[in-house]
Amino acid sequence: MPVRMRITLLFTLLVFFILGLVCLSTYYFSYQSRIQSITTRLTNRAITTARLLSQSGIFHRELVERIDSLTTLSLQNKSVQAYNFLGAKIYNYSDLYHDTVVVTREMLDDTRVNQSLYFTEKGKDIVSYYYTDANVKIVMICAGRDVDGKRSLADLKSILLLSFIAGLGVTFIGGFIFSSRLLTRIRKMTSEVTEISAYNLT
Repeated sequence: MPVRMRITLLFTLLVFFILGLVCLSTYYFSYQSRIQSITTRLTNRAITTARLLSQSGIFHRELVERIDSLTTLSLQNKSVQAYNFLGAKIYNYSDLYHDTVVVTREMLDDTRVNQSLYFTEKGKDIVSYYYTDANVKIVMICAGRDVDGKRSLADLKSILLLSFIAGLGVTFIGGFIFSSRLLTRIRKMTSEVTEISAYNLT
């Protein structure tokens, strides 16, 4: 392989790792930020509903369902479920009929131990939260599809991928030009060295 091409490829490979690290880090932290954001929003929704349910003398079930239906959470296919300390479902709301999360006894027990759990199921982000106060001890299951957040993440992924490819292209061309100039000076030095002799030391 010509020296010029070897230098170009070595330079491109170096930039490949640097750009790859930057792009992957940007995507990873953006992904984690989305997870943290949706977890916080779902947890807040779960706490709010749990507080309403704990005030059964003021807010009855139909009123809580009405409040949930009017609450803007910028999520699609929202659902909220509540389970008492015996594991019985005491409240259920969903934007779509029967669009609820399948809840197991193990999930409820894990939530009580860990206070809060985050997981995904069928494309939905779900938070399981254990709410306790002087009146109730209930496990809240709050779920929804974060369409906007995932769309933004997908757009970022496309931008980073295009930037990565464009960056490598520019790097390859720049490396090719740089190596050409570098080798031109080396060839000139080599040519001058070969002209040195016992009769021409300059």
